[in-house]
Amino acid sequence: MSLNSNSHGASWFVPVLFLMLIAAGLRLYDLGHLSFYYDEAENALVARTYLETGSFSLPSGHPARNGMTYKWMTAQLFDHFGESETLNRVPSAVIGLLITVSVYALGRVWFSPIVGFLAAFLYAVWPWSVTWGRIGRFYNLQQL
Repeated sequence: MSLNSNSHGASWFVPVLFLMLIAAGLRLYDLGHLSFYYDEAENALVARTYLETGSFSLPSGHPARNGMTYKWMTAQLFDHFGESETLNRVPSAVIGLLITVSVYALGRVWFSPIVGFLAAFLYAVWPWSVTWGRIGRFYNLQQL
């Protein structure tokens, strides 16, 4: 697998695809197996309340202003596909994939294609980034 650019400018495709498959497998495999922990449940409740009332708040009426973009994405998934642990976590997993591509792109531009690939590979498999990519909270979105 060559990481050098070619005359067609598409040599990035194969390494990025490889990284995406690794990152996706680690983040998406059995995503809904574990039940919610407290903060994920709060996120799901706020997404449900947003669909019911149009406001980002807990069922008690207390406003939940942090991570509204993530909660909106979760609400859209709930609206189209129903509520589940998996769907609450999908935005974070997808964001983790986008971060992997971003790390590759920045490393490639700032340093070299090899550095971009290695940095993105490390991000794709680093346990901490994989864990945050499997938790239904907005923290992964802040990295992007």
